Amino acid sequence: MFKKLFLLTILCASISFSQSTDEIRKNSVFFEAGSSGLMFSLNYERFFTNFLSLRMGIGYVTTDDVETGTLPLTANFYINLTSEHFIELSLGYTILI
Repeated sequence: MFKKLFLLTILCASISFSQSTDEIRKNSVFFEAGSSGLMFSLNYERFFTNFLSLRMGIGYVTTDDVETGTLPLTANFYINLTSEHFIELSLGYTILI
């Protein structure tokens, strides 16, 4: 299982790309593996200002004897160092359902 998750992470990282824009997109939908959703999660993030965003998602976790869903919730704060560099501080909680 770990090998499959590792290969999926490498594949996603190798096909990802970024776009340079002056405008910050207010809404974002993305898939995460091995992060706040514990195993896999589909997330929605909304930027309220250039320095605050909230993220929520739905995920899935399975072990040998337990299958459960997750609800990751995260608040992100961005501190502007220069015009192109930020520090991201996050506070999150994952609910098991």
